[in-house]
Amino acid sequence: MKGARFLTGALLLGLLVFPWASTSGEEGATLIITGRVVDSQEGALEGASIKIRVRDSQGVFVDEGGEGTKSQADGSFLLALPSEMVALPMEGQGELIIEVSKASYATLSQALNLEGMARIGEQLYLPLGDLTLVHRTGPAFFIATFVFLLVFGFISFRVLHETIAALMGAVAILGVSYLLGYSNPDFWILSFERAVHYIDFNVIFLIMGMMIFVAIMGRTGVFQWLGYQAYRVTGGNAWYLAALLTIITAVGSAFLNNVTIMLLVAPVTIEMALVLGVHPFSFLIPEVLAANIGGAATLIGDPPNTLIGSYTGLGFLDFLLHMGPMVMLSMVALLAVIRFIYGKEYAKSREMASPTLLERLREDARITDPGTLRKALIMGGVTLVLFFVQDLLGMPPSVVALLGATGLLVWVRPNIEDMLQEVDWTTLVFFMGLFIVVGGIEEVGLIQMIAQFIGAVAGGNLALATVLMLWVAGVASSVVDNIPFTAAALPIAAFLSRTIPGAENNVLYWALAVGACFGGNGTVIASAPNIVTAGMADRAGYHLSFSHFLRVGLPTTLVTILVAMVWILIRY
Repeated sequence: MKGARFLTGALLLGLLVFPWASTSGEEGATLIITGRVVDSQEGALEGASIKIRVRDSQGVFVDEGGEGTKSQADGSFLLALPSEMVALPMEGQGELIIEVSKASYATLSQALNLEGMARIGEQLYLPLGDLTLVHRTGPAFFIATFVFLLVFGFISFRVLHETIAALMGAVAILGVSYLLGYSNPDFWILSFERAVHYIDFNVIFLIMGMMIFVAIMGRTGVFQWLGYQAYRVTGGNAWYLAALLTIITAVGSAFLNNVTIMLLVAPVTIEMALVLGVHPFSFLIPEVLAANIGGAATLIGDPPNTLIGSYTGLGFLDFLLHMGPMVMLSMVALLAVIRFIYGKEYAKSREMASPTLLERLREDARITDPGTLRKALIMGGVTLVLFFVQDLLGMPPSVVALLGATGLLVWVRPNIEDMLQEVDWTTLVFFMGLFIVVGGIEEVGLIQMIAQFIGAVAGGNLALATVLMLWVAGVASSVVDNIPFTAAALPIAAFLSRTIPGAENNVLYWALAVGACFGGNGTVIASAPNIVTAGMADRAGYHLSFSHFLRVGLPTTLVTILVAMVWILIRY
């Protein structure tokens, strides 16, 4: 691939240095043809078949050109044609026809203009530049789109477990490709090799590393201890306690993971609510809303951010600097909303806490392993520093997370079998299946169609495109799970960032991050922390209905996205 790039560059330089020369008397010279295959959004197409055919002056193909070649990962290709194949075209008795084909794209066929040839040394070169393939909506397009929508629906409305749904979708796409597409190219969606290419292992290993790290910390009892200290600091005042727990949850979600934070703080939160005599939802719902908002502040806090960072190369510090101010402003708005909605509930709290429940809370809030906690805090500090300097070192976030997690494992030396059971493998398999499903709709052109539509509506206006990206992401993420939505929307943001003037400042990615993360507060099914929290509340005997969550989550989503929109339009 690098060789093809170098040759193309050398060829362009040669065209400037050497004037075009007559082709007469150049029998025996090999013709080198180079170019690049791209889609309608100028994205590189890998695996496109390129073939040269010879047609005589009567329009009859006299040489089929053999097997041809395939485009590389960056879309580049190189073809070497023997002298006997180019003899007729060079004598003016025929022409060379290039054919470029790829599943789900219309085949490109055009005659080559040999006047663009140049001689470099003993060889003839013909640079073709970019060859654009256009998507076609055949059976593969409709099958991949149907599978994607089916998986989306199953995940969002909890018809199937998210991991089963994503795995089913990935297997369906690969199954159709090999069972039907093998004999009929119209049904070909993507190969197994391309499916693996679409799996973002940077995301997979980042999440795995953070899961190991948090699992070790969670066994020390530090999170229960923090919850009890919050109760003591606020003197048992329900509103102050709810506000403090909400802030703690937001900060914890930014630097750990919002799903893990809710798994750790929800049980002790329910206990504290019972101690004060208030409904647990008045504490739990503000916490989960804060988890989604706080997680938006950093690369590792919320899965949509992790997807965006890995896709774009934006680092931990980038997210903190650009998303941090919006998160802080939105947290102020969140506190105002929950004060308005739950003010009467907080006012009903007991003046004297139940001694029995308070004693149980105190017993549960002990640091059970201070030695491990000390080691975890030290390694956590080292890992955090690495996250801040990862851009300077060119180190992917996944490597940082694995360094921290592995270093802590070596230092603490827990039972590795028990520790690996703490890793949520179902979530990791879910991400892998989801990446393949989204890769399928990208291969068949659905992503590009949506990107073109949004681009047409925006009309090159960056402010309008930013507002559209923000609110479309926010509304969509309120209705469906924000993780598959973000994975599907990233190529759209990439296309708009390339084609709209001024969008190179990554504002569309920040708008997508805000919309996806904040939109996750819209409904109880919109994000992983919501679903996890609802499940834990249900196990504790408190059913969190769709309508109850909507009553708090919807106004929070609208207010926080509005605050973020004003900030983005002023800042960018």
